Amino acid sequence: MKSDRPLCVLVGPPGAGKTTVGRLVAGSLDAPFLDTDDMVADLAGKPIAEILFDEGEAALRSAERAAVIEALAAPSAVVALGSGAVLDPDVQTYLADHFVIHLAAQLATVTRRTAMTSGGQIAGIGVRSLLRTMLDERSQLYRRLASITIATDDRTPEAAATEVKQALRLQR
Repeated sequence: MKSDRPLCVLVGPPGAGKTTVGRLVAGSLDAPFLDTDDMVADLAGKPIAEILFDEGEAALRSAERAAVIEALAAPSAVVALGSGAVLDPDVQTYLADHFVIHLAAQLATVTRRTAMTSGGQIAGIGVRSLLRTMLDERSQLYRRLASITIATDDRTPEAAATEVKQALRLQR
């Protein structure tokens, strides 16, 4: 089914499965997949952590905002937002008319998953400390913006993708 807007927008902390689950959902629905972190990194020519370190949080949030605007204009796509994009009040406003799915995960889960992909460090900061701060700061915001929350702690990516697809079917 074609739509003039994304099928869904995935939000949540690093390691919750936004990219992995999003790719699975998009692939099974033959839909485009857009990850705003990838969009920002591709445009800047360097990873998100380097943008944050070299240019600061304001520059990163500005680049994220532009990527979110572009991604939300993609028809019938599955979109994954960078975990901090929701901190921007403009992004929060843009999400108001979209089907937003919060992929939730507890600190132990995101710490384990993030450590596996980043070698235990994000921009030189210990993962657990940074993730605890992120979860404390953002969890309530993710829930407020979301149409539905799906916990991914004890689910395989495939099981979480199945639940996202079920939510999409119910939402239509």
